[in-house]
Amino acid sequence: MGNRSSSSGGGPATVTSAGSETEIKLVSDITSERVRRGFRQHCNRDGKLDKPTFNAALSILEDLGLRRLRETPLGERLFSLFDRDASSAVDEEEFVKGVSILTSDSQPQKIDLTFQAYDTRKDGRISKADLVDILQASWLAAFRFLAEKLRSSSHGSSDGKPSSRQIQDFAKKNLSKFREATERSFDRYDPLRTGYLDRAAFEQWASQDRTISAKYGSHAMQVAVTFLNIEKPPLYPSL
Repeated sequence: MGNRSSSSGGGPATVTSAGSETEIKLVSDITSERVRRGFRQHCNRDGKLDKPTFNAALSILEDLGLRRLRETPLGERLFSLFDRDASSAVDEEEFVKGVSILTSDSQPQKIDLTFQAYDTRKDGRISKADLVDILQASWLAAFRFLAEKLRSSSHGSSDGKPSSRQIQDFAKKNLSKFREATERSFDRYDPLRTGYLDRAAFEQWASQDRTISAKYGSHAMQVAVTFLNIEKPPLYPSL
């Protein structure tokens, strides 16, 4: 996406991130208004998003051309990351500022947000168990989305397409193999086998093109597992 101009709200905003002030380029005025309209469509009467309405509001990202984060492990982590004042709710400004990071061209900001999403213990490092658990849950989510997509496109007729049960059984059957592959991937960035990745090692891991691809026959679906490269590819898998 191109460079974003700051909003008309008085210049760039700042948030405290990893102990330093990080400047956020707000989305363009047109995109900002789209985000605000979407927020207002989903927010509660108090003008804020709780977890269920926040998840629904993430559909705005798909409207902006990003990969689906709704109902994904990574998307679930966004709620606490957007909730900067720890009020257990996301207000309009928090939502707009959070979306501005996801739609920006700033890789450092996206890496920082990804690191925070994986650093569940808030100790400045990513455990092997946490990373593998998120990727494993993302694997299952990708196959669930694939099954939903095929079911919605069949209009009551199978047309030779696999059933939802077949797809989800396939995912569960191959889950252990996926977990083993994920653990091997982690170990490549943890040569001393400490069971943890520090910030530098995690950035190396995250800087790769990280997506989970659910494939069943000729059908495919992808789920993002970092906030880098979350734009949909030009030729998104046709179902």
